[in-house]
Amino acid sequence: MDASQNATPQVAAINELTKRFVAHQRALGLSDARFAARYERYLGSHKTWIKLKDCTWVGHVNESRILDKLKKFAEQLDGARSFDADDYITNLPYVWQMNAQFERLLASPLDIRGLISLAPQGVGKSWWASKLLGDEKESKYFYLRLLHSHRERSYQVACAIMEKLGGSRTANPGDMMNSLIQHAKALGEFVLILDEAHNGGIVLFKLLKDLIDETSMRFVYLGFPTEFDVIVRRSSSASGESRQTLRRCLQPICDEFRDGVTALDVEMYLAGQGFDRNRELRNVATEIQPFIAARYNLTTLASAVRDARKQADDEEGKLTLGMVTGALQALCSTASSRRAMLQQMADQRDGGTSAGHGPKGGAK
Repeated sequence: MDASQNATPQVAAINELTKRFVAHQRALGLSDARFAARYERYLGSHKTWIKLKDCTWVGHVNESRILDKLKKFAEQLDGARSFDADDYITNLPYVWQMNAQFERLLASPLDIRGLISLAPQGVGKSWWASKLLGDEKESKYFYLRLLHSHRERSYQVACAIMEKLGGSRTANPGDMMNSLIQHAKALGEFVLILDEAHNGGIVLFKLLKDLIDETSMRFVYLGFPTEFDVIVRRSSSASGESRQTLRRCLQPICDEFRDGVTALDVEMYLAGQGFDRNRELRNVATEIQPFIAARYNLTTLASAVRDARKQADDEEGKLTLGMVTGALQALCSTASSRRAMLQQMADQRDGGTSAGHGPKGGAK
């Protein structure tokens, strides 16, 4: 059916948005296939995008669902959303923990200034921070992702913090720290969220010590556990520097997820993608968790869900857990790793479905 004929307000809105995205595609110089692949979260499959462009999508696509996706796409292009929250799952155990610990930090006396969270890639550190910043309206939270080029370079780290707080770097490196302290004092109480914080090395701990001694700043340190361990244990002087900062942080350090996501994370993520929380979902989550945790955690799972959703869209069918596990197998780069995944899943089935369900000590 031609969606341009006798269009309802909802159909008309979809067609108008599609015209805008066609212009955006033209400006980018992308083919239909590449454009659909880049924005599959909003557009679905290549086939769906063609139907939208040709106004032949009626009867093939759910109107309410596609309109909601296209509106989000428009918001993203307009820069109205600082955080792309389409896949954000508030019920993830890591998110529960970080929300609770962050509230503890804000309510702590002034001698406690820091929150340290250690977890590998893909558990949700950057995700959580981006959502927190997206919800904050008073601009008292500042986010900085440290780079490898910052490591053990105190001037570069200080400049990066200064610029993120809205100040300017000094020409003389010797004046940088004093300028940073004075600028931070003028801001009053604020929170600095440091992502990939391990890239700051031990010099970051020194800078944080001075800042929390001289200003009203609180901070969140998000880093990799193995890198953090190397930094604080590298030498007696480094250990002493880190201890002076760590004693001003919430205890214990949040490292329950240092081994990656748990089966409960996998279950809650998939539930957030529309699957019912039942025995089948729990069994699948337990079976695939070791494979996911051994790779890139939720990043791997999200890729598999996107591939499975595209398959369902192409087949004009319903997304199933079988499609997700099939997509996970396809993500394995070699036949041997695919066999290893199948063996892991078989071992999990043979050993029961309760193991690995929740972080160390159980999910709170």
